[in-house]
Amino acid sequence: MDDLDLKLLHQCAELAHSADRVDTAFSVGAIVTDADRNVIATAYSRALGPTWHAEAAALERARQAGRLDEARTLYCSLEPCSRRKSGRQPCCDVILNSAITRVVFIAYEPAIFVTASGAKRLAEAGLQIDAYPALTSLVQAANDHIWQATTTEDG
Repeated sequence: MDDLDLKLLHQCAELAHSADRVDTAFSVGAIVTDADRNVIATAYSRALGPTWHAEAAALERARQAGRLDEARTLYCSLEPCSRRKSGRQPCCDVILNSAITRVVFIAYEPAIFVTASGAKRLAEAGLQIDAYPALTSLVQAANDHIWQATTTEDG
């Protein structure tokens, strides 16, 4: 991990705190950058409505700014989802339909709501995947109500 990756992942973790806290979904932050890793767009869970995930919202904001074709790296605090209970398109599909070639995230999605395989699915499609689970405490801080409930139930 280089210093810029670390800086952007910390910013993603901070963005996650802007999301409305709900018991049925994670609070995630996401940043889209161009090939030179200049920030194009940022977002957090539910930024564009109650069923929007951070990754899809950040890519939508890049599209609205007319810069979606420049998007190359997606930074996010949690592994992009591969399944959705809401019926919306999973973030993996949104990413695969964009120009993104690299996904950098902190934590793998725990099997609280669905069993996830986002990183595997994106890697199999040829994207570069870089995960930094050593920073997971940053993700837990924005989702402590979910992690604590799971810890209590699991003992």
